Amino acid sequence: MNLKDLFFTIKTPEELLDFMDKYIQYGWIGKDNIIRYSNIGNLLEKYRMASLDEVFEYGIGICFEQVALEKLFFDSQNLKNESYAIYNHHMCHAFLLYEYNHMYYKFEHASYQSKGIFKYPNKEELLIDEIKNFCDRHKIKSMKHLVLLQYDTIQANADSQEIKDMFDHQENLLHILDKK
Repeated sequence: MNLKDLFFTIKTPEELLDFMDKYIQYGWIGKDNIIRYSNIGNLLEKYRMASLDEVFEYGIGICFEQVALEKLFFDSQNLKNESYAIYNHHMCHAFLLYEYNHMYYKFEHASYQSKGIFKYPNKEELLIDEIKNFCDRHKIKSMKHLVLLQYDTIQANADSQEIKDMFDHQENLLHILDKK
C-alpha cells in the first residue's frame, strides 16, 4: 500500500499523528527540485510549496505542507478546522486547530519541540498559548512585529515571496486577542 492509500485509512487524530511520526519528515523540495531534510538554510530563496502528491511521494514537508496534509485529513472527517500562521521578520510557523465536542485542539507535528494534540476550552486560549510558545521557542521578546493570521490554502509551487504576499493581505489577529 502506498503512503496516500495508507493515509486515507486513518480514522482519528491520534492515528494521523502516529502516521506522520512514522512517514512524514521535516523537509522541503526547492525550486531546483532538490529535497532538503531538516535544513532551512536558503529556505527564503529556494523554497516552493510542495503538492500533497509530492508530500505523499517523498514523505516530507515543513509546517505549511504538514498543515495542508492535516487539513486534508480533518476535512475528510468533516471536522471543523482552521489553518494559522504566526511570524515576524525572521521566523514563521503554521499550525492547525480543530473543533470536536465543543473543545478546541491544536494539532502539531512540524515543530518537534511541541509535537502532539493539545486540548483547550476555547479558540482564544489556544491562540494565546501558541503565541506564547512561539515567542518562547524563538526567544522573541517583543510582539511589535509579530503577526498571527488565519489562512485557507497555499497553492502548490508557491514560493516564499508568493506566500508572504498572500499573508500580507490577511488580517493580523493579534489585535483581536489583545481585547480579550
